[in-house]
Amino acid sequence: MRLLSNARLARIDGKSAHYAVSEPMPLVKRGDRIAWIGAEDAPPDDFAGAVPHDLGGRTVTPGLIDCHSHIVFGGDRAREFEMRLEGVSYEDIACNGDGRYGITVSTRLVPTPSRWSRRNRRILQRKLHLSTMTKPRQRR
Repeated sequence: MRLLSNARLARIDGKSAHYAVSEPMPLVKRGDRIAWIGAEDAPPDDFAGAVPHDLGGRTVTPGLIDCHSHIVFGGDRAREFEMRLEGVSYEDIACNGDGRYGITVSTRLVPTPSRWSRRNRRILQRKLHLSTMTKPRQRR
C-alpha cells in the first residue's frame, strides 16, 4: 500500500462534463487500485501503514479499457462512415461491396506477416493512448 502525495488527478468535471486536472492531493494505492482519494493531508487510520511517495505534482490518469477491438484488419472504413452520415443504408453500402464485407475482403488480401505487424503496431498505439487492457475480437 502506498500513500501518493502531491498527485494531480485527471478526471471529468461533474459540472461541465469536460476533462479536468485537480490541484495536488493525496491518494492511497492498494495493489493496482486506488483505495482512497482525499483533500486533507493525512489519510484515514485504515491506511496508516501506507508507504509515502511524493509525486511532485505529476498527473495520475485512469487506465482505459478497450473492450471490443478489431486490431487485425486491412483496409479502411472511413468512406463507409461518411456514407452513413449522408444517410446511406447499411444494405446499400453492402451492395456496393463496402462495409463489413469490404473490410473482410480487404483483410483477407493482406499477407499474414503484414497483418501481424499491423496488429502489433495497433496494440502499441493503444498503450501509448493509455489503454491498460485491449480485448481483441477474433473471427474463426
